[in-house]
Amino acid sequence: MTQTSDVDVRDMGSITIELDHALAIRSVDHAWDLRADSFGAIECTSRFVTGTSILTFITGGTTRYFYERLYRWVIDTGQTVRLPYRCDAPDRTRHMEALIERVPEGLRCVHTTLCVSPRPATLPRLAFASTAPLTIVPFCSICMSVSWQNRWMNLQNACEAGLQLGPSALPVACTVCLSCSHLRKRLTSGPLTDHSVSP
Repeated sequence: MTQTSDVDVRDMGSITIELDHALAIRSVDHAWDLRADSFGAIECTSRFVTGTSILTFITGGTTRYFYERLYRWVIDTGQTVRLPYRCDAPDRTRHMEALIERVPEGLRCVHTTLCVSPRPATLPRLAFASTAPLTIVPFCSICMSVSWQNRWMNLQNACEAGLQLGPSALPVACTVCLSCSHLRKRLTSGPLTDHSVSP
């Protein structure tokens, strides 16, 4: 159940995506379209995304590889995976879980909002850089931690350690941190049952 004191309708419940064996989107549920409409993202509604590879919607080569390995492994083994992850908005943090399971046509992916809380206004706005300026900060697309002073930490701790304070943009590059990469390594090292990795 979603926990929050002030839940936006866009944060409620779950959305379901079904993929074929080539990882193209076969279908999305009504909740997907409702969220896309509420965000004003008409180009993300079912009529536009059906038939498109899910990987085209994932930013960063390392992150795409992470998810492709995850999807392929579930298809190959039939094992179900639960992956906790973060999907924040500028004004709030969202703790999510993806349930990925094999179905005859390919995969069913159910994304559920677990917890929503206000995002501190003192934290910088993240700007996803297409190039790599000298000041770019590695950012984990799974748990939303950043690499600062040679270690991965959440953004608030990094800011308290001197990264940056205030609402100005912080250029980041999407990747996968060491903790979240552990799941990908496990996928290639042997059988994996219902496995979760904590951000």
